[in-house]
Amino acid sequence: MAWLDALRGFAALCVVFSHLSEHDLQGLRGPVYDVFDPGLYGVFVFFLVSGYIVPASLERKGSIRTFWLSRVFRLFPLFLVAIGAVFLLHPFGYTTYTSDAQYPAATALAHAFMLNDFLGVSPLINVMWTLSYEMVFYLLITALFTVGA
Repeated sequence: MAWLDALRGFAALCVVFSHLSEHDLQGLRGPVYDVFDPGLYGVFVFFLVSGYIVPASLERKGSIRTFWLSRVFRLFPLFLVAIGAVFLLHPFGYTTYTSDAQYPAATALAHAFMLNDFLGVSPLINVMWTLSYEMVFYLLITALFTVGA
């Protein structure tokens, strides 16, 4: 599956370029975006690769519990580091975040389950919207696996 890793690596670089070119690489942004949207491409490729790998992973493991444990240990550590970094760097003006201060408990729960987009809660970090879609995909794959489809 080395080709999938290479594809994911290229997709990650496309997303990084998309974010960097908003502020730092503006001279390159126009010519590249005249040809294609690297951020959209990168996210699309990640979702396609996940659509191939995730069901195979669940089938290979054969256990919903093992599958979800691997997902939790794969996603949550970096998720928590990113949120912690934003809270640490925000007072110094290096980052911004959105807060749904009116409903702090709902905000915390929506983020704890990475379902903020589907529960109508603004993501703390704007670029984390993809996690909601990934989590819904995992839930759907789990449901299909459970019913034997």
